[in-house]
This record gives sequence, C-alpha cells and structure tokens, in this order.
Amino acid sequence: MDKYMIVKVQDECVLSFAGTFDPAYIVNIYSIGKINPQMNNNTSAEFSKFLTEEMGLPSDRGYIAFHDMKESDIGYKGATFETVS
Repeated sequence: MDKYMIVKVQDECVLSFAGTFDPAYIVNIYSIGKINPQMNNNTSAEFSKFLTEEMGLPSDRGYIAFHDMKESDIGYKGATFETVS
C-alpha cells in the first residue's frame, strides 16, 4: 500500500564497499508481513535494474536487505500498526 511507503535517498555519504569508495548503495526494505522469497527476488531485480539504468550503479556495488516487521514493532500515530491498521 503506497499510503505507508517511505523512500529515503541519501546522497554524498561516505560508503566503503568491497574495499573501495567507488559509488555504492545500501537498500533496506521494511515490510509488515509481506516479505517472502519470490517477492524478494522480484523486488531485488526491479531495484537492481533501476539503480543500474537510472543511477549508474552496477548491481555488484551494493546490497538490498529485506526486513519483515511485526505490526507491534512499528509505531504510527502514537500507537503501533497492530492497533492502528
């Protein structure tokens, strides 16, 4: 649901990856109950394609990490998603 999606892009930070300071990336994807192997593969492919084609970052210059969160672990509107959603 895009309503709850947040994207953060942090440019010009110092990141050492594979022993060099060449341009690199770290993508962290947090989801509540939507993480699964098939979706992770599809999402990884789409992000890799975007990062390569649009940002000029080779797919071997970063990691994409998937984090499956429990509703009770995400705060929103002074409560957690367990009670808000």
